[in-house]
Amino acid sequence: EPSLSQAADDWGGSFEGLNCIAGVRARTQHICTLGDIRGSHLMVALGDSHVLMWLPALNAIAKASHYQLVVLSHWYCPVSVVTVANPPGLFRVGGPFTACDQWRKWAIKWITKKKPSFLLISQEDLYTTPSTRGSAPSLISASRWQKGLLDLLDQVNVPNGREVVLGNIPVLPKVPPPCLASHRDDVQA
Repeated sequence: EPSLSQAADDWGGSFEGLNCIAGVRARTQHICTLGDIRGSHLMVALGDSHVLMWLPALNAIAKASHYQLVVLSHWYCPVSVVTVANPPGLFRVGGPFTACDQWRKWAIKWITKKKPSFLLISQEDLYTTPSTRGSAPSLISASRWQKGLLDLLDQVNVPNGREVVLGNIPVLPKVPPPCLASHRDDVQA
């Protein structure tokens, strides 16, 4: 489910309300608690919209381990300390996405204040740099991503807490549903 003809439009579902995720213009967000809401420990999932793919597993782990789970997530906003270009169709084309930078600072302060026992970080990594002096935006380099992630980990203060970074999902060379539909008898193809 859904059928292959409908799979391209499938969204994995909202595991928390949309009011619990920062929209593209947001500089803060509403905090919602999942997992064991009476738990004595705090788990934070931090990232852009891609961290949401881990929510079913994280919520189950949090419930079983008696952790409160808070998701700090902002659409189109990496948590690595890098400034990215504005999202397509919003703000000035190619300009710096300042709402993202402000939300990231807010999220780091929130985490530092709450001192979670467990911090999970996950994000997309195909963002572009803002244009400068008429140059076109370009993909952020692997070395810049690494520096941005290390900067984030330096800024987030989680004393005695565990920090885990989960990479992004693989990017396939073809859109899976049409490819699968073309190879019903040989899905490995």
